[in-house]
Formats: sequence, C-alpha cells, structure tokens
Amino acid sequence: MTDSSSCLPKELVNDYGLYVAPNFIVIEGKAYRDYVDITTAEFWKKFRESNEIPKTSAVSPGDFMNIFIELSKTTDYIACVVLSQKLSATYTAAVQAKELMEVDQPSLNIEIVDSKTSIGALGFIVLEAARVARMGKSLSEVVETARKTVPRAKYLLVLESAKYIMRIGRAPDAAKAVPEQQEVSPIMGVVKDTGLVDMLGSGKGMVDAQRKAVNMIKEYADTQRPLHVMLHYSENRKEISDLEQMITSEYNCSEVYVSEFSPVVVTALGPSVGLAFYS
Repeated sequence: MTDSSSCLPKELVNDYGLYVAPNFIVIEGKAYRDYVDITTAEFWKKFRESNEIPKTSAVSPGDFMNIFIELSKTTDYIACVVLSQKLSATYTAAVQAKELMEVDQPSLNIEIVDSKTSIGALGFIVLEAARVARMGKSLSEVVETARKTVPRAKYLLVLESAKYIMRIGRAPDAAKAVPEQQEVSPIMGVVKDTGLVDMLGSGKGMVDAQRKAVNMIKEYADTQRPLHVMLHYSENRKEISDLEQMITSEYNCSEVYVSEFSPVVVTALGPSVGLAFYS
C-alpha cells in the first residue's frame, strides 16, 4: 500500500491490488480526500471558483488504520511505502497507525518504508515492491526491494511558477530567486536521496524547461540501461505530449506510464508536469 501522492495510474493500482491512503485537500473550510471525494478536474473547477488558497493535509492515522484493518482480514503482512517524511506528516501518521494496530492485533506484521520521495518516483518504488510480492516473496524481501529502489528512483518537476510550492513551505530556498515571470519555468526535483526538493534550474517557458529536464536525466540515471519512466500532467494529457516524445526519442525506455497529478499534488505545484525515472 501507499499514499495518494504516488499518483500511480489507476490501471496499475487495480492490476497489482494496491491500497492507496488519501491525503487531504481543504477548500473553503471543507476537507476532501484525494481521489476519493474529489478528482483533479473537480479541483480545478473549485480552485477557479474560490477566492481562498486551498490547503493540503497528510493522510490521517485513522485512514491508515482503516486500510490496515481491511488488509488484516486476508493477510498478516503489510508493506506500506509512503512519501518522504521530510515533505509531509504522512509517514508519522502511518507509524502511529502501525503502533495502534500492534496493540489490537499483535500478530499483524506491518513495515513502514520512507520512500524519501514522492509522485512517480514513489510510484515506482511501490511498483517494484508489488512485483516482488506478486512473485510470492516474503515481507522482508518486499521491503528490501522497496528500500533498494529508493536511491534509484528520481523525479523532476517543470513548474509554470514556484509560487504554489512556496505557499506550502516545500520549495527550496533557491526557488525564491526565480522571478515570477510567465516565461521563466523553474525545474525542481528530488534527485539527491535527501528526501527534499531541490532547485535544479529553469527554462524560458515550459517547453524549454522540459527539454532541459529531459537532458538532466543523464545526470541521475544510467542511461546505458533501459529507462523506466512515469509522466504526470496537471490538467490535460496534451501538456506532456512534447515531453513524452522527447524522452522516448532520446532514451531506450522499457516502460512508460502516464497519469495526472492528484488534487493534493496539483494544490502544491500548480500548473506543472512531472517526470519520474530510474534505470
């Protein structure tokens, strides 16, 4: 299981039988569970109609508990991989839920893994673990696979503006130096195994920044090996059409997945695209 910031395509969630704990978005005082009470399209409609800046909140311990209880009906082993604890309180909530479950169901084995990342990079860590689980491997082997994938999985973001991520206090300090001009698109990412978002550069508009981001992949992955790629868009799949073409023409990709950012992720990033990868 994981949390909704993984932005995994629905077909992968269904295929591997994954459980996804929802993060929260608050719009005009009302809380919505990511993907459960609100879709990304519905978020954009509410965002444009609202005069308030939406807020985000981590998965609650109660939501983790509900999934743990549901899973305990069919298994004694649960691997829970969540977004970086340096970016959210979600990891802490998962640990709290695990501790409560240990009191009520001491025979239930739950392992919480800090992915040190988010979006598609988190998604790939979960996917690698799920593939090992499908092979019938033990919980320790599943968790070890997830932890070995953590330093390999990276993601890059191309933002229309840094103002959204600065509002939630997750922007790197260097982002403050980026002028809020429409023709300057910041490039950020989690690429250094620190669990934090780094400022990596900028481009003259989204297309130029995307081109630079694609070139950056060489710095963070062994491109002599097949590349695993996951692309994310904020509102319309057409946003990543150029990005997808650039990556698939430049690199040997063994798999390419596409999904939209979840409402909570869009709240944090604003108009943007993302590319996660590992080799």
